[in-house]
Amino acid sequence: MKLGHIKLASIIAGISIFSAVLSTIWIASQDSHLQTGNLYFSKVDTQDLREIQINFPTLSITLQQEDNLWRVKEADYYYADFNLMHDFLNNIAEARINSQQTENITALPISLSLKNSAGQEIDYTNLGISDSNNTSTKVQRPGNKEIYTLNKTFTLPEDISSWTSQPFLAQVSKDIQQITLQGNKYYRKDPTYDLISSTSLNSLRKPQLNNLLSKLQYLTYTKVMSAQNFDDTKYPQRRSINIVNFNGLIRKIEILTDNQEYWVKQTFSTTPLPTSAANDYIKSNSFLYDGWYFRLEPATGKLLYANANG
Repeated sequence: MKLGHIKLASIIAGISIFSAVLSTIWIASQDSHLQTGNLYFSKVDTQDLREIQINFPTLSITLQQEDNLWRVKEADYYYADFNLMHDFLNNIAEARINSQQTENITALPISLSLKNSAGQEIDYTNLGISDSNNTSTKVQRPGNKEIYTLNKTFTLPEDISSWTSQPFLAQVSKDIQQITLQGNKYYRKDPTYDLISSTSLNSLRKPQLNNLLSKLQYLTYTKVMSAQNFDDTKYPQRRSINIVNFNGLIRKIEILTDNQEYWVKQTFSTTPLPTSAANDYIKSNSFLYDGWYFRLEPATGKLLYANANG
């Protein structure tokens, strides 16, 4: 290489390093002007956010927006919890500085990266955990010595399933007109009546039935997979639970197992004369279940499978 080329390369490298240093100094100087009452994420337009990456010490959560819906990359791109995302985005838009400190600083273990629709990282900050519920009010940007306490509390669950849309099922017990378990139909004509079995053979006692119904009122899952990535041949044993609601909504819950893991999927249909509420529910919620499988806690899955229809 000619001497002139070497000098030119050295100058270009020096300029690049100098620019990077200036960028770091600029970010730090920007934060140094932050005062109590200022917006912390002032550079962020939440309407233009397309990716949020939260890095914990043991795992990362990547949230990506697609068709105006947020999805969790690490959960096979299943839908993010609507309420959690609503609160999270509101906090980014509204978080203001309550106070700051520069002494006795300890490392903040979580990092937050925000990218816009052009794929540009528009903010990067560290967050500290405030309590055992994984909430955070303390933030600090790399290259800046100040730690700020915000007026908003960020909820940061450190497990993937807590970021996805939960629960798998929220079946209100009093809405059930008929449920089929172990081949027996339990039915009633009025929501104020108890469910009774169509036969006395092998029917569940009332405490057993109520325990099962209580599980269905808020049934969560620990993992979700899309049908295209789920190998159902690994789970040859299958049973189902069928529920008919007074409004005409019918749920079919299929349970698949290999006696170790229990996976479920849910499909909807209606009675011949459903109410508009049943039709509206299916239109609003089918996308959360069509083409998705959900893994249950082993104890819960075992209980449901034992009482399902073979």
